[in-house]
Amino acid sequence: MLGESLRGHDRLVTNEFATYNPTDQRAVSSPVWVVTSGSLFVRDGVGYSGAATRGRVDPASSTTNSGVFRAVAREEAPADVAVNVRLRIRSMVPPGSRVATEWDGVHVFVRYRSDTELYVVSVARRDGQVAIKRKLPGGDINGGHYVTIASGPRPWTLGQWWQVQVRARTTADGVRLALVVDGEQILTGLDRGDAGGTISGGGRVGVRGDNTEFEFSDISVAACTTDQLTECGP
Repeated sequence: MLGESLRGHDRLVTNEFATYNPTDQRAVSSPVWVVTSGSLFVRDGVGYSGAATRGRVDPASSTTNSGVFRAVAREEAPADVAVNVRLRIRSMVPPGSRVATEWDGVHVFVRYRSDTELYVVSVARRDGQVAIKRKLPGGDINGGHYVTIASGPRPWTLGQWWQVQVRARTTADGVRLALVVDGEQILTGLDRGDAGGTISGGGRVGVRGDNTEFEFSDISVAACTTDQLTECGP
């Protein structure tokens, strides 16, 4: 259902205006997606963030505010999941811009409980790194702070499509997370709960972008009961 919601004719799917003004008759809401920041479109048959602009979002997203893009599924997914999605970065805010950061890029949420309790896996960042992080309540980053579980290098090419899989699975040791790109396991991490317990149970999945114009499609969620890629695919 996630993937099907991002097909068809060009249109605004939903935006942050609809999220924070649900009773406004002008709001464009989605039964599948909640956008907490920015605007989600369909363009040329795929999900599209719109340009990475900043500014107040009106009902029609004349200004996207997708320089800070956050979209999560309405439906909660099981705890042990594999999120499959195709991603492509079209452009980034130029380096040296006032808002540019080293972690600009595209990221995938799993076990999203709130905007201060989640796991996030960075698929492609400006600095050529990938990372697995946990966000915890308390701090100056929208009410929370991040703990890095694992990180490493991964060069990427602008305009190239990638087939991405992000896995999360609870084991006796903690929560194991993995990033697979084009069939290759790029990064794994284990959250032992040292920072106050792991995020257990289900949560929503989603996509995040920072100062990045990007597209995504064919997003789906499958049960993940093993660490093996072949058992966690669609």
